[in-house]
Amino acid sequence: VPLSTRQKSDDLRHAQVKSRAKSLYLTGDFLEIDFFGVLESAGPDTCLDLKQIVNIGSEGSGRIRSMDDWRARITPVPDLPVVESDAPAMISFTSGTTSSPKGAVLGHGSLIHTAHSVGERMAINLGDRAVSAMPFYHNGGFVPTLMSSLMFGCPLHSQPRFDPEYVLSIIARERCTLLSGVGTIFTMMIDSPEFSRTDLSSLRAVRITGPVDERRAVVERFGNVALFSLWGMTETTSTATLSCLGDSTREQVDTNGKPLPGK
Repeated sequence: VPLSTRQKSDDLRHAQVKSRAKSLYLTGDFLEIDFFGVLESAGPDTCLDLKQIVNIGSEGSGRIRSMDDWRARITPVPDLPVVESDAPAMISFTSGTTSSPKGAVLGHGSLIHTAHSVGERMAINLGDRAVSAMPFYHNGGFVPTLMSSLMFGCPLHSQPRFDPEYVLSIIARERCTLLSGVGTIFTMMIDSPEFSRTDLSSLRAVRITGPVDERRAVVERFGNVALFSLWGMTETTSTATLSCLGDSTREQVDTNGKPLPGK
């Protein structure tokens, strides 16, 4: 049950009650947010069903255990269990635009299939190096970004908070070949004074979700890259449609691509 790093106490309480999660893994602070304070302000009822709370950062305190203590109590499992393809793997909460966030139950097979299909369609390989500022608690950052990279052996450069100058410097320094994100990220990079001074020649592909004008700006400013436009949502395990290698510029810019296999 991945939770947003912008989580507030009401959201945490809602997610824990709805998901009936038994363990909570957190760090003391991140992006100037005191997560221990968020947990405390959520109230004691939030923790009633939790068997353990683990600080992945450093020390434990009270009911919160340290990561070292958690590791010391692990009992090795000799054989991994057989998991059915449609067995629940993750509960991902939607943004809650019209009401409280709703938990979408995503299956093991759906996660694996989507991540693998994205990697195949983009021809991700061992020679690629990816960079993205998409958060991993979001399906777009987790499934087609993190999982696809792991599946196809592609190093992935990430960051706690998006900074256009930092991403540009990583592309140039690490000779990154893949870049993914929402349209506003690309707009901020193009508007950066460092954009025109950065060597982007290593990029071979860009994956983007956003309006047509932002996609067109990428085609015009990023040079000879394959543009992979997409559409998806939480309930479809993120990416549902994606451009194909060889699509025309019009197809890349003016459409959301074609359905992934099985979508």
